[in-house]
Amino acid sequence: MGKSTLAEEFIAHLNLPTYKLIGQPPAKVNRTTTELSNFARQLKEQFNIQKPSFADWDDAFSTLGDLVNHGNCILLIYEINWLGKTTYKWNLMNGDFSKKDAVYAITDPYLRFYYKAVLPHKAKIEQGRGSLPDNIDSLLGLQFEYVMQDNLKPIYKILGINESDIINEAPYQAKGIQIDWLIETKRNFCILEFQFKLHPLDADVVRNMDKKISRIQIPENKSIRTAVVHVNGVKDTMEQSAIIGHCINLLQPDLITNKKELNCKSPNFHRKRPHQNRLR
Repeated sequence: MGKSTLAEEFIAHLNLPTYKLIGQPPAKVNRTTTELSNFARQLKEQFNIQKPSFADWDDAFSTLGDLVNHGNCILLIYEINWLGKTTYKWNLMNGDFSKKDAVYAITDPYLRFYYKAVLPHKAKIEQGRGSLPDNIDSLLGLQFEYVMQDNLKPIYKILGINESDIINEAPYQAKGIQIDWLIETKRNFCILEFQFKLHPLDADVVRNMDKKISRIQIPENKSIRTAVVHVNGVKDTMEQSAIIGHCINLLQPDLITNKKELNCKSPNFHRKRPHQNRLR
């Protein structure tokens, strides 16, 4: 028996108003727009209202909350694909994505934070004894990463990346390397890292980026660019490093550090411009 059938079996024995909302299957379309439209259509049918218009999911769920805020009811939501995404293993040498190692992950930052930081301590929180987790920095950093992945257009503008030139873009992970967001264009790969720290970024970020550059395996005819998006400033050791191509401070967009395109590659690859030094 499937989960939906099991839920409906229990619902049948309860004398409560029941509302069912069904998400759409994954597709290569504007998921947010189509899912919001589908959600609005079902609210119209389930609650006998005019079809609402939503700007985002916060707006949609706020409306849903108002509609069910008049007493006990059962709300059954199927196929909530907008809260997650399927990621595939990316072969940088030929551009293929392998479905063999596909991973389905929750990408909604609020839901991820709830599962990681709130749910494990729910009992203490309800008793008024809750406190911030010891790893709150890393938890907020992870949510910051997912928020940024959904808001890349301003970053691309700063980096001078035309979206029509993008061949592939996705988080990247392989043995010994993890990249928050990797962008492939006809000319290069851009390593984009999102850093949410309470203190200014230091040389550790430079060292980590250097490791990523040395370990990533890309075609010989492409170079590497790097950028770091942050919110709390950087120390001089990082700002002066040639390894970090762009330092983008979201809190001070007028003071973005732009070091032009980083002309660096992994030592394994031939450089288009031989007069420039290879990064080691």
